[in-house]
Amino acid sequence: MIFLSKEESISEIYSTKDSIYFAKEDVLLDINLKSITNLFKSTYIVDGILYSNTPKELYFFDFQNQKFDSILKLSEETSFFEVININNVIACIEEEDEKLVMYNNRKQKWKIPYAPAYYNLLSENVFLLRNNYKTSQITNIDLEIVKPLWQYTLPEGFTIFKQPQIIDNVLFFDSFKNGNEENFVVGLDLKTGEVLWQLLFKIPYKEQLLATTLHKENKLCYGYLGNLYQIFNPISGKIVLEKEMNENINPYTNAIYDNKLWFVSGKYEECKFGYINLANNELELLQDFPQEDDETFEIVYHQKKLYLRGKYYNNLYIFEE
Repeated sequence: MIFLSKEESISEIYSTKDSIYFAKEDVLLDINLKSITNLFKSTYIVDGILYSNTPKELYFFDFQNQKFDSILKLSEETSFFEVININNVIACIEEEDEKLVMYNNRKQKWKIPYAPAYYNLLSENVFLLRNNYKTSQITNIDLEIVKPLWQYTLPEGFTIFKQPQIIDNVLFFDSFKNGNEENFVVGLDLKTGEVLWQLLFKIPYKEQLLATTLHKENKLCYGYLGNLYQIFNPISGKIVLEKEMNENINPYTNAIYDNKLWFVSGKYEECKFGYINLANNELELLQDFPQEDDETFEIVYHQKKLYLRGKYYNNLYIFEE
């Protein structure tokens, strides 16, 4: 790939349905890195729509007119807003005891205590309460009646750190025990909480489930970490393919774009990026990407351009095919 440019102080990349945007300090930039408007307290993407908020007001970005429009304005300050969609929003209200409040078309629908304090909103209908940050128990809440549908508790000692994922009617997630010594992966029936499959792995890499990057088109998960490339079916709970790769590459992050599993590997002078073609499961690109600093990158690919943003030093590197 051809190196195009480097941009400093890029704190976020926002991928929408049709384009990408960037945050530089408190300013929103377009795909050409031109300033559009100022950002508010926090900014995020939900289903391809860009949202930003102050403590009392939530806005969405009007792409046609290139400006933020208000969706919801409150009299009390919030700790955060959680957007379900443009008409349905959950706000954490800073009262004497914090409350989660659901708004539908700007009207309050329900209010519940904000406890426990950790959760995942996975879709319009899936709201998982977690018993704490090191989650060992999750409860699926019906957002219409605000009552538990089911509860699942992990085996003793295992905790969830990453966000659970959904494909079809399967909720699946991995958990760890004793650091990363043991890896327990489970698939649950989304409606009932019934265990559909469960797997236990142990270190090293070749004895763990690494494929956690979901390809929404074929409903398979892919992973290339360490020296192992893996494909996993989260509906059946079966590993579809495992393939040992060059032990000198050792990727640490993956992302799927354009039917390719992109990765970044190595540190300092050994840093590289590339991709595996998911049509034939072959490594087709490996390119040197030397760095002066110990940096970790996120990956975004859009319209034949690769964007690599450093998470610590906020440098953005742009390449073109």
